[in-house]
Amino acid sequence: VGKTTVALNLALALAENGRRTLLVDLDPQGGIAHSLAKEDTELPGVAELLVGAFEPEDVVVRTKVPGLGLLPRGRLDPIDAGAFETAIGSRGVLDRMLGSVETAYELTVIDTPSGLGVVARGVLSVSDFVLLPFQAEPLAMRSLVQALRVVDHVQGGENPRLELLGILPTMVERTKDP
Repeated sequence: VGKTTVALNLALALAENGRRTLLVDLDPQGGIAHSLAKEDTELPGVAELLVGAFEPEDVVVRTKVPGLGLLPRGRLDPIDAGAFETAIGSRGVLDRMLGSVETAYELTVIDTPSGLGVVARGVLSVSDFVLLPFQAEPLAMRSLVQALRVVDHVQGGENPRLELLGILPTMVERTKDP
């Protein structure tokens, strides 16, 4: 779908336009670090914050772009991905963790794993806005309807301040005019 690419480019654009922006990678696959040509075990981050191994100021990476910070997924063995997701989805964990690192930033962009699991739901419960990228193809419409249902549910009970910022079709195939 391109969620990681969208998150990375959105955070970059916001920072380049003068907004202090933090990009947080909550995807167990660690796509943000991979897109920056970093190895799986190179950058401490969210995984280390969850177990108290590092202080927040020690894991936020300052980038070459002024005003853009990165909170990587951290050093996570693929075997521990389920435990990572469970920890992120636990009530109050994201509020505490993000609250400890967001103070120097105006905006936070969060990259989540695909699907509607505990990480996505946890992120929705602490977010002000959600942007839903989806692949522009017929099967993705089912997923989009499901995602909108989850957003509506979170707005109705867990996080009334959550607003749908938009729906972003990705991988759109343009056909040439005959």
